[in-house]
Amino acid sequence: MDVYRISDEEDIGIEDYYHQGGIVVIEWAENIPSWLPDEYLNISIDRIADKKRALVFSPHGRRFERSARS
Repeated sequence: MDVYRISDEEDIGIEDYYHQGGIVVIEWAENIPSWLPDEYLNISIDRIADKKRALVFSPHGRRFERSARS
């Protein structure tokens, strides 16, 4: 989901997707911090050079902290 133009005050029913048994990918999740589940994995793409990027994984919650250590 791309939530670039969404704010925390709007209700788009995003929480309904969290319990469907799949993966939810949210672009611009920093725009809706109160809607994020208690446990999630934040993935940032950092620019290192003109044609080089690095993925930075930031786990939130036990489930993803265990996965990040592996």
